[in-house]
Amino acid sequence: MAYLRSIVGNHVRQYHYIFKTQIDPTKEIDTGKPRDLDPAFRVAASQGIDRVFSELDISFILLDVDSVKAREQVLQKAMSLLTR
Repeated sequence: MAYLRSIVGNHVRQYHYIFKTQIDPTKEIDTGKPRDLDPAFRVAASQGIDRVFSELDISFILLDVDSVKAREQVLQKAMSLLTR
């Protein structure tokens, strides 16, 4: 956990927005990687990220599970930066 906290803490302030994806343990990511097929690992990873974000008081935009909706969320935020 300390390693993740260190990486996040050192890089988070360099970004205008932090987007957080929701890990859906029912959807496969990469069938060639055993961890991606392990729902318990994926839930633990998500909880670890949540914990670090909370400990470091990081504000984020939670993206929709639906990839099309999530893409739209990101594009809307990107456009808001360009129109400032």
